[in-house]
Amino acid sequence: MRAISSIKWTEENVQHIARHGIRPEEVEEVCFNEDNVPFIRSGRENLHYVFGRTYSGRFLFVVAKFARHGEARVITARDMNTWEKNYFKKRGK
Repeated sequence: MRAISSIKWTEENVQHIARHGIRPEEVEEVCFNEDNVPFIRSGRENLHYVFGRTYSGRFLFVVAKFARHGEARVITARDMNTWEKNYFKKRGK
């Protein structure tokens, strides 16, 4: 599975995740958290689903499109629902 090495932020995706109550720093915590490594699942059309937790323990579901060399562009991010939390706990960490 590909790892995320960096995130490309645009004003558009920052505003989009803000509508879900998510800050870019929280997405970065999920993607780069060494203590609680995220679970990344491949999706369609080069999309990847990232399941992870912030340092404060918030469970986030992030959809990202991978570019070259591990760079990702966040499409959306939101709090995980109950099913996603259970999936993350079983498959992830």
